[in-house]
Amino acid sequence: MASLLDSLPSELSFEIILIDDASSDATVEWLNSIDHCVVKKIFNPNNLGYAKSNNIAASQAKGEILALINNDLIFESGWLEGMLDVLENPYLNAGIVGNIQYKVVDNSLDHAGVQLTLTGKIEHIQVLSPESSPYSRVFAVTGACCLIRKSDFDALSGFDEGYVNGGEDVDLCLAVRQRGKSVYIATKSQIHHHVSLSRDRASIQNEKNSRRLLAKWRNVLKTEIARQWQLRFQQPNSYHNLIDGDFYQAFLKSPQMAARLIAEYFILIEEQRWSKLIDSVDLNQDIASRTQFKGLRFIDSHNLYLINTKPEVVLKGVDSVVNFYVCGRRIDPANQDNLAMTISVNHVQYKILKLESGPNINLGIISPILLPGIDNIFKIEVNFINPDGFELLGDASHLIYISHFVIDDKLVKNH
Repeated sequence: MASLLDSLPSELSFEIILIDDASSDATVEWLNSIDHCVVKKIFNPNNLGYAKSNNIAASQAKGEILALINNDLIFESGWLEGMLDVLENPYLNAGIVGNIQYKVVDNSLDHAGVQLTLTGKIEHIQVLSPESSPYSRVFAVTGACCLIRKSDFDALSGFDEGYVNGGEDVDLCLAVRQRGKSVYIATKSQIHHHVSLSRDRASIQNEKNSRRLLAKWRNVLKTEIARQWQLRFQQPNSYHNLIDGDFYQAFLKSPQMAARLIAEYFILIEEQRWSKLIDSVDLNQDIASRTQFKGLRFIDSHNLYLINTKPEVVLKGVDSVVNFYVCGRRIDPANQDNLAMTISVNHVQYKILKLESGPNINLGIISPILLPGIDNIFKIEVNFINPDGFELLGDASHLIYISHFVIDDKLVKNH
């Protein structure tokens, strides 16, 4: 409170509305000790959460601009002026303005805006741009400290109260953007933040908030993920830390379509994960019954598959799996020929894996790229390879047998 009052411009006309959300500590006593003409206090009889509490406070605000601030901030001189300059710049069409935030504990950068990553995750930007501009347009900002015109806040009916202490701020930014305005970081405004000491970011509730955000803004988020992938495709071989294996060049010849498919792929991964985590529903529980094998001959007496022709594993009605593994053995364990297995997925993605020495085979691909609404086809090839590299020399499928597959962490063996 002291740093807030000390940092505000002397000529500023303002009010401070403090709302207590049914605190269980000594907060109420501390609030009752405050006696200041510009301070108004509201006490919730029950815990209503971040969104509703802010909406209540904002409804009683009289000013034209709302400064939404958390209770765990330390303010520095000039923080407000830098944000106001950006919000009131007539050429920027700013709807919401955030600022640069450092962690109190170690002075490290915590927030320079919010970004949607290539894999569909919402993350704080924690790298400062080398540009010296007083503002930077971003995807969203944290609600821990931001400015918005009261007219815009009221037009959007404030925060969406369907969120519970997480996601409301990004949702509000997306709603502002939908109204045709932009979201900015005021780079000349800096504060310190104790950073979520009162809640668990990894909680199930946080997952529920993320799920709500994706469901509400699915098309917007998909478009943003795809936009970033199109930019990434302009940098050769810049995706290997995100995708297991490689893309076929034919797939990348249409970068816009490829980017949309990959964006959908990452969204489906999250939706399936939430189904299992939040609803306790495994969408792939019956995956074995939706799997077909081609090019494999089952030998009952040995309980294994031999390869007749280039084998295929076909998944029907499956949109996402966490993994795909081929398990088996060398037919002649003493023979340690240089062999490699190629696993390809829908002629979109492939991975070449060298067989290690020893009899057992357990090779696979993590989070393969499946395409929704079609039969997803995994093709498997076994080849001799040049011992000095990964040049494929010729078919070697007669040197191995397959015992089973692991698909989405489930053993699959159909015959």
